[in-house]
Amino acid sequence: MAKTKRGPILTDPSLGRDKVDAEGECRYCGGNKDLEMAHTIGKAEQDLETVGPRGGRGKYVPEAAVIPLCGGFTENNCHYRYDCHEIDILPVLYLAEELNAVQAAGGLYAAYRRTCPTSFQAERESA
Repeated sequence: MAKTKRGPILTDPSLGRDKVDAEGECRYCGGNKDLEMAHTIGKAEQDLETVGPRGGRGKYVPEAAVIPLCGGFTENNCHYRYDCHEIDILPVLYLAEELNAVQAAGGLYAAYRRTCPTSFQAERESA
């Protein structure tokens, strides 16, 4: 019996995008232009897989996995700065987002290391 080739698993960002649009401003700096969905931990760990009624696979972005951050065409570019570990987002996360980050990262320590990279580095250097 021949194997059938499956196509790529598509990701539906609509829940996360709806959240970003509803909030309408960057969670870090308050800017309201070029808002992007920023995963608090990472796409691979946070996008959830689903199976359709005919067995098709897909992924979706849960609301608690993303926050709105301003993007590449803004003065602050908070999304890029977060991805480069230059800013801490833990102070602006809601409880559901914090819990999602801990679960996705595999523990409290790993979630803290990712969501507070500058604080984490400062603590390591002072120890």
